[in-house]
Parts: sequence; C-alpha cells; structure tokens
Amino acid sequence: MNERLRILREQAGLSQEQLAGQIHITRQAISKWEPGHAEPSIEVLIALAQLYDVTIDYIVTGKQTEEPVAFILPKTTTELVLHFAQENKGMIIAIVAILSGLIISIIGLVI
Repeated sequence: MNERLRILREQAGLSQEQLAGQIHITRQAISKWEPGHAEPSIEVLIALAQLYDVTIDYIVTGKQTEEPVAFILPKTTTELVLHFAQENKGMIIAIVAILSGLIISIIGLVI
C-alpha cells in the first residue's frame, strides 16, 4: 500500500506538502505512510480514494473492483415478469417442459 500511495500522489502531480493541505493532515503523516512506517486512518483512505478517483480497495490491495450493478425496481408487474424471464430463461424453459409433460400425461389418462 505504501508504494501505491506514493505513486498515486506523484501521478496526481502533488508534493507531500500539497497533498497534506488538500486532505487536511500533516506532511509528516504522509512521509510516514510512503515508506511504510505508518498507515492512514480509514477517514484519510476515504479522502485519498475520492481525491485520486480510485477505490479504497485499490489503495489497500492494489486490486480494482468492478462497480456494483444497480438494480432498478420495475414499475409494473409486467416489467418485473419480463426482467425475471430475461434473467432466468433456462429455468423457465425447464418449467415449461415439465408442465407440458404433466399436461400431456393428464390428457393421456383422461382419453
């Protein structure tokens, strides 16, 4: 994490003093993080992530996470059914096949 903090700061074109002023901490705090002698608080990690436009996960682990996919609640029952059908095509085909088999079996017993 310490190396990423330095790289992100340098990529932003900021000195330790400038970064300290932007996130309201001391330059000495930053000078302790970058060589790994200390770590920023969660509040500071949030500020850094916002400043650098990265996730806290990236700062801490170096891994980029995907943005969560937002689910928009359908306005009508029809929209809800269509959304379910699109997301579960295979399951719907299996259910239709089972129900068709049952209907054919019942008709065969009646005839």
